[in-house]
Amino acid sequence: MSVQVKKDCMVCRNVRSCNFADRNSYDCPTWDLDAKAWLNRGRGVMREVEALKEAKKAAEDRAAMIQAGISERISGGRKGRGDNALMDLLLCGVELDSRIVELDLLLNEILLAINEVEDAVLRVILINRYILFKKWEQIAVDVGNGYFNVVQRLHPSALTAIKQHLEKK
Repeated sequence: MSVQVKKDCMVCRNVRSCNFADRNSYDCPTWDLDAKAWLNRGRGVMREVEALKEAKKAAEDRAAMIQAGISERISGGRKGRGDNALMDLLLCGVELDSRIVELDLLLNEILLAINEVEDAVLRVILINRYILFKKWEQIAVDVGNGYFNVVQRLHPSALTAIKQHLEKK
């Protein structure tokens, strides 16, 4: 008898408690069409990717230091500290690659939804914020509007447009 392992739900990010984790579905019970939260899903994965990049860099540094020490002497086939450091490096790389693929999939899904927004200015705001992860000040400069106009008028309009698109799905 084979045991199926559930993967993370793409909507609520629950692993075992969500029955919809095996499908990329909006049937998830926690799905409430909160456009901002839906758009922000990529931000959390991006933070994880950045943390994994730092962990991989630290593992590479440890492996390089241990490798330098090992190359000075020839070991008699014993497993030493170098094996653990290389295994850590390998695991960090695999996890990092997996999270980067997940990030790409999420950002592509978000970008497809953003492309459905008719107003070009609203699309630019959404892309800058939720795909490029820019700060509001930079977005205001890019759009050529004032900070408060972007944050208090244009961004809520963009979220409304995204929510309408998601409700059609």
